[in-house]
Amino acid sequence: MLELIEIQGVASQGMTKPLICRGNDGKLYYAKGKAATASGLIKEWMAANLARSLGLPIPDFHIAYIDSLLIDYSDIPADSLGAGDVFVSEQVTATTELKYSLLASLPIALQREILLFDLWIENEDRTLTEHGGNPNLLCQSTTNPLFIIDHNLAFGHEFNLKLFWETHVFQAQFSHYQFSLIDKQKFETKLKQSLKKWQQWWDAIPDAWKQENHEFNPDSTLQRLKNEADGNLWRKLNE
Repeated sequence: MLELIEIQGVASQGMTKPLICRGNDGKLYYAKGKAATASGLIKEWMAANLARSLGLPIPDFHIAYIDSLLIDYSDIPADSLGAGDVFVSEQVTATTELKYSLLASLPIALQREILLFDLWIENEDRTLTEHGGNPNLLCQSTTNPLFIIDHNLAFGHEFNLKLFWETHVFQAQFSHYQFSLIDKQKFETKLKQSLKKWQQWWDAIPDAWKQENHEFNPDSTLQRLKNEADGNLWRKLNE
């Protein structure tokens, strides 16, 4: 298992107060722990695996371990992280948060795939309008135009579909777009394929997270995802 061996600082953004840490592999990671809650960490892990299975651009991620001694003796306050198992996302170099002015330059197909992914996992936390927002998207270069991050608020019990369509960073891509039957079938196939390792991902979650989880229901969530992969997802485009 990856182990964090150095705490370097506090991330400049993030409600869950991620810390910048170095792993024993020499790489830098954004680490989330106690402040994100056990349910939030589980959501991060399951959503990140689904995103990677769908081929979406997401930084490498792991469940990592951090020793209590490193927390106790760190010069940087790390109470928000806590000792034990944490979720980490590899730091991607030379990135900036997506600005509204750059939307028109992004590949349209990628915008649609990310929006459909967020619609499927019911993630309201990728907002951006001309008045601002929180896109949770990092821009790097023309070869890797985007990285998606931060999914601890996905799979929400009170998903607001109306608000999603009003604020999602890529909602404009569906204003005048109609999916063909072939488009829908192709995407449904990808969704179904991505769910095949669901149990494997769930089994990899630390017991401590599961014991402290009071929000994420893996069975009902999986059933909803399966139903939407069978065609129910498209109802959300018309409501």
